[in-house]
Amino acid sequence: PHYHKDSEYGWSGYRIVLDVAIPEGYLRCYHGTTITAVESIIRDGLVIPGTLTSNGVVINPPPGHIGREVTFYGITDFSRAIFVTPSFGYAGHYVYAQFFLWNKRRYKPILECFVSQAKKGFEMFKNTTPSYHQSSTDPENLEWRVTDPLQIQITAVLLVEVKL
Repeated sequence: PHYHKDSEYGWSGYRIVLDVAIPEGYLRCYHGTTITAVESIIRDGLVIPGTLTSNGVVINPPPGHIGREVTFYGITDFSRAIFVTPSFGYAGHYVYAQFFLWNKRRYKPILECFVSQAKKGFEMFKNTTPSYHQSSTDPENLEWRVTDPLQIQITAVLLVEVKL
C-alpha cells in the first residue's frame, strides 16, 4: 500500500482497497476496530456478536461496551448487531479504533464500508459513547445498527496515522 493523504477528512496513513463492487444505493460508513481483528474481519466479514469465526473465536462486545443480553433503546440484546457509523471521527474514537505501533509511528484501523439501509434490520441511533464529543458536521444519529452482515460491504482498510 502507498501512503495516502485524504483531503475529505484530513487524515494521513495507508488505504488498503479491497477488490469489491459497491452495490447501488448503499451508504458509506465506517467501523473502528483493532489491528488484531482486521485479518479475521477481512476473512469472515463483520459478524454479529455470538458468531464463531473461522479462527475459532466467538465474537462479543469488548469490555466497556454495551454487553450481551442488555436491553437498550427498548431492544432486547441491543448489542447483538454490527455497528457502523457515517462519522469518520466517531469510528476513529479510541473506544472503537485502538492504536497500534508500526515503523515507529502510531496508527488506528478504521474500515470503510457501505451498507444498505433499504433492508430490514437497519436502524439509526444517537451517540452511545459519552466520551465522544459530537462535532457540528456529525449527523444526529451516529450509530447504525445492522442485524444482517450481508447488508455490509467492506471496501477498504484505513490505517490512520495518529500524530503524537
